[in-house]
Amino acid sequence: MEEKTSVKKKNSKNSIIIITLVAVLAAAGVIYFMNNNSNNNGSNPEETSEKSSKGKCSVLKCMEKLNAEMTVEEINEVIGFEGTKKNETDSYVVYEWDITDDTGINAQFHTKYNTATISANYPSSMIKKTADFSKWKDIQAKIKTKESLKYDEFVEMVGGVEGVIKQITNSSTSYSWENADGGYLTGYFNKDNKCTMATGRF
Repeated sequence: MEEKTSVKKKNSKNSIIIITLVAVLAAAGVIYFMNNNSNNNGSNPEETSEKSSKGKCSVLKCMEKLNAEMTVEEINEVIGFEGTKKNETDSYVVYEWDITDDTGINAQFHTKYNTATISANYPSSMIKKTADFSKWKDIQAKIKTKESLKYDEFVEMVGGVEGVIKQITNSSTSYSWENADGGYLTGYFNKDNKCTMATGRF
């Protein structure tokens, strides 16, 4: 009788251990899936960049608040700290803002025109890989028409995915998109928000 009781207790302990191991492995699988899925759609890197920013905003959020008519002082205010002068000639001055260890913004101020070319530097992982380029031929055809494509229409044609600002000039703003197959698309939009050119590889 005591032997049977001992066997039952041993089996019970083994069952608890097995159940615990299964629960731990299942939890680990869920965590891995969530992290992997977050990295694939590009949202997690942007959140990380926001938290680790040395200024008021992440590189992408800062770019959304800038325009080519801003002075270096105004850009300093938006980003939250002073830029570093990297180069200067008679025709332009270049400033750089290192927002995180792997993201930043640089601006080339054109002395003659009092405008700037503002560029964002960030890893490709910060762009969501969910764009759909299956309507590329339709996009090309519409760009060639007088009406062209406005930004919102362009977004709709690439699967409803918002573009990521890459560069701002006095005459245009460029946005980037990527898909799950490693393809990319860059669209250039003028002051009327119409696409004047688009290039890509997919």
